[in-house]
Amino acid sequence: MSVDETIGNTEVEKVESKSRLKRFLPIGIIAAFLGGGYALGLHNYLSVDALQENRDAIQAFVSENFVLSIVAYLGIYIVAVALSFPGASILTIAGGAIFGWFIGGTLT
Repeated sequence: MSVDETIGNTEVEKVESKSRLKRFLPIGIIAAFLGGGYALGLHNYLSVDALQENRDAIQAFVSENFVLSIVAYLGIYIVAVALSFPGASILTIAGGAIFGWFIGGTLT
């Protein structure tokens, strides 16, 4: 084996190594978001109990800012589903409780 072949093989191995890492990048991003959400304590706010406790405040906000509420709900729901966040089912229930069954179901 010549020196040129050895250098060529090393370069190929580097390229293959980088492509392997790129395949795992989305999983790393998802894990970082889920870990960050858990570290910030967002799981404490995403429960049926929290929804019941804050229902009046949420309803008041929605009635004053209906379009903003819809856009915020859609954004949060899309991110939660895209990241396979375990609380996405709670968000589905929250959408129905906040916007009513028809609008909540349509948004979901």
